[in-house]
Amino acid sequence: MAHPRILAAFLLLLAVALYLTPASLLTSWRLAAYGFYQTMTERVEKKVETPVDLSDQIPLRLRIRELRDRLLVQDAEISRLKKILRDAAAMHSSYPALKFQVSRIITAGGTLAEGAVLIKAGLDDGIVNGAAILQGGVLAGQVALAGKKASQVLLLTAPGSVVAARAGISRESCSVHGDGQGMAHVVFYVPQVKAERDEPILTSGLLGKIPADIIIGTLKETPREGEEPGTMEAALQLQADFATLEDVLVVTNVKPDASVPSTSVDATSTIGR
Repeated sequence: MAHPRILAAFLLLLAVALYLTPASLLTSWRLAAYGFYQTMTERVEKKVETPVDLSDQIPLRLRIRELRDRLLVQDAEISRLKKILRDAAAMHSSYPALKFQVSRIITAGGTLAEGAVLIKAGLDDGIVNGAAILQGGVLAGQVALAGKKASQVLLLTAPGSVVAARAGISRESCSVHGDGQGMAHVVFYVPQVKAERDEPILTSGLLGKIPADIIIGTLKETPREGEEPGTMEAALQLQADFATLEDVLVVTNVKPDASVPSTSVDATSTIGR
């Protein structure tokens, strides 16, 4: 009888051991996993809380930004010089007998629309009073007073600006007057004219040092009776873009009686280019 009892007790103990062992192992695994998690969490928190020293990278970033800004400025300057060369080449092609001095606007007295402008060129550069100021292939104004290193310019919109002109198709003589408000108008000194709306207006070269046949603008309307008896007037759409006026070409070799042959420029084809 003893043997069956001993066997039963042994089997009972074995069953208890088998039942308890997986739970112990599972608990041990859970404890090990939790310990690993705690360790990694502490390491990550320590890394996050530790300040990163970027002092050695700040000068490099500032240098990169500085170089980038300088490249943008140089790109803009290259684009400006390319435009100047294109304008000069186009003017030389249209007016091979004329000489030009490239100059930059350095300041404006009031606003560009009011027409008081200084250019960085003067007597030392061959600039004279009355010289034509061109933007690309169109007239923008004339030199009012040439100084040694800089000159004052009256744009076509300036009050007091007067340029001898003619209609491009009817060829009737007229003059272009600035009104000081960013606009200009044309005056014909006859009671009746054939000029019509959209007709181009060009320089006549009859007075002053501005050569003939340079585009000024187009008539915005059919001429009407002027303020003065025996005259006709019309608003003028100027071809010069004063909002983008930055560099100009100054004619340096035109005499008071000089003019450019009309064959050197096609007025009707130049308008609107």
